[in-house]
Amino acid sequence: MDTKISEFVDTYSDDIIYLQEARRVLLTHPLRREIKDLCDASFCRMFAVIMIGSIEHMLEEWRKRDKLGILEQYFAERANNSERIQSLYEAFKKAGVNVDWEVFTDYLAIKYLRNVIVHARWKTYEKEWLEQRGFPTDTRKLTEDHWRKMQWVNQNMMLYIALTAFISPSRKPSDKLIKLQEIAKETDDLGLVRKEHIPKMFWYNLEKISAYLYRAIEQTVLTEEYNWAKGRSNNEIEAMSHEDRKRLFYLSARRAGEDDFHLLVKY
Repeated sequence: MDTKISEFVDTYSDDIIYLQEARRVLLTHPLRREIKDLCDASFCRMFAVIMIGSIEHMLEEWRKRDKLGILEQYFAERANNSERIQSLYEAFKKAGVNVDWEVFTDYLAIKYLRNVIVHARWKTYEKEWLEQRGFPTDTRKLTEDHWRKMQWVNQNMMLYIALTAFISPSRKPSDKLIKLQEIAKETDDLGLVRKEHIPKMFWYNLEKISAYLYRAIEQTVLTEEYNWAKGRSNNEIEAMSHEDRKRLFYLSARRAGEDDFHLLVKY
């Protein structure tokens, strides 16, 4: 069995993680004020596009190892989205995974939402389905509740796809429905700075200053005026010990600092 993770499974996963973290950080940042309704709607729109791309690619990966062709109807060229979702639900059942139909009806809604966002147009049947599943027919009105629903659907779909690698298609699906609990409201969403946070904030700030300063030093000691290796041949430099090269490196930086060189004085 090939355990190598494909490029797009990897990148979609990273995108989803960073999107989730970006929303959380933005809404809890102690030095920012956000209009939460606008923020939630924007992150919902971005998440819908990335999530559908991610799940569809995972299904393509499943198709590659599908020896029984149970996904062929889902990927049939002339099938509409509603038919695809029904066939996908049945494909999981055939694969021995007792999936929840509610997850698939919401997945179809998110797929329609993705189409609306990408193509910037509404189709009547898509709008009707979105309304049935509790989604707004104005993408500016997506909320935290829709965000949590999309997280829940995404997690369930990923779980179902993962299970197909471990459950034999010949196995009768379990009588127990497989689905994750719905996601509760995120905790610690106030963004308050507490006493115990202050040392860590100062430490992170010092780390950033150190990183910026080191990059500035590297740029400085390569300039014509403060080049640390100026006047020395390559043979001389190669003959030096690491400590000697390091000393010359920082002596050049010190001289630039004493001259108030512009790359260094801002730090």
